Amino acid sequence: RHVTEEESGLLTSQPLLGVAAGGFVGGFLIDAIDRHTRDRRISRQLVAVTCHGLCGLLVLAAMFVESPRGAVALITVGSFVFAIGGAC
Repeated sequence: RHVTEEESGLLTSQPLLGVAAGGFVGGFLIDAIDRHTRDRRISRQLVAVTCHGLCGLLVLAAMFVESPRGAVALITVGSFVFAIGGAC
């Protein structure tokens, strides 16, 4: 997509940061839902299915974005959401 080598390195690191942050947030979110519903199965399966489905849609949407920064932003948000569901 016609980016410099330096910009490519920066863009490549962003989804990894999304995964790291998502895993951290996911643990707190799942625990909060578990305390609210008092049902571990619902808290884990609901979060996992929702997050992984949303991640797939975000990554799919990134295919149609012309801007490299925009595509990476969608992939980064998708990685963040996936990691939230991965904490399950």
